[in-house]
Amino acid sequence: PAATSTPAATSTPASTSTPSAGAATGASGSATGSAGLDSLFTLTPGPFTPNPCIAVNGYEGECAVGVAMNGVNDLTLSPEGNQLYAVAPTSHAIDSFAAAGKEGLVQTGCLISGAKAGGLCSASSLLQSPSALAISPDGKNAYVADTSPGSGGRIDILSRNATTGQLTDSSCVDFLPQPPKPEPGEEHEEEETEKQPEHEAPDSCKRVPGLEGVETIAISGDGSTVYAFGSSSAVSFSRDPSTGDITEIACASDSDSRCAPLPDLSGVEAAAVSPDGSDVYVVTSNDKAVLAFGIGASVTSATAA
Repeated sequence: PAATSTPAATSTPASTSTPSAGAATGASGSATGSAGLDSLFTLTPGPFTPNPCIAVNGYEGECAVGVAMNGVNDLTLSPEGNQLYAVAPTSHAIDSFAAAGKEGLVQTGCLISGAKAGGLCSASSLLQSPSALAISPDGKNAYVADTSPGSGGRIDILSRNATTGQLTDSSCVDFLPQPPKPEPGEEHEEEETEKQPEHEAPDSCKRVPGLEGVETIAISGDGSTVYAFGSSSAVSFSRDPSTGDITEIACASDSDSRCAPLPDLSGVEAAAVSPDGSDVYVVTSNDKAVLAFGIGASVTSATAA
């Protein structure tokens, strides 16, 4: 399986468009629009054509009323084009929509954190603060950039019904912290004194090095590899198409000694894999640049060595 290397090249500054409800992409990555939005507009030709819309409060009757859409800022189109998914971090939810002719879009479902389910929404025990979404090319799974309840990044893996578009919990992967380094002189003390184990909340996720944060996710065109990028880390996973589960194969980080070195990715916003799978392109707003990562370089981690 492919691995992620340090950037091979840096291009000229790149800019992204930010329409009213963000920009929709295909299965290989996700696009982020303006933050803090609560509505979706279906744009139609002509300067005086009314644009159908869905909004949290319906905009006093001008739009259809949406559910769990607070802060919607990321749109992803399903591979077959039948569903549009929106990530709503403030609502801790992922909303699904379908085309509805002249009406533009109709909301068909919602997956929401905890016990807030009801009506269109079903409950998820995985979602915490979702921020981005990518769907596998075969349409069987959705991979969600999330935040671990403790610290570090997290990827929620959802199963997807390709017919209805419904999303359900499957599994998750989150950050495995580095073991604390003993201070000089403490090594012998630890051998003599048995330390009481610290209480740690149970973690149902598979834990891996390097996943310090997840801002965006990209998937290779053949669905075999999943890439997760944060401001200080980049992790690649092999994907099992039969289950959707992912296994870490490489990591790079600017602070995790278990991973290869990584340049600063502060302001990372989006990632996409080239059609031939040989490169991953990452957009960063802080540097106003597109970074190109070559695939196949030697990158190791505690689990990938």
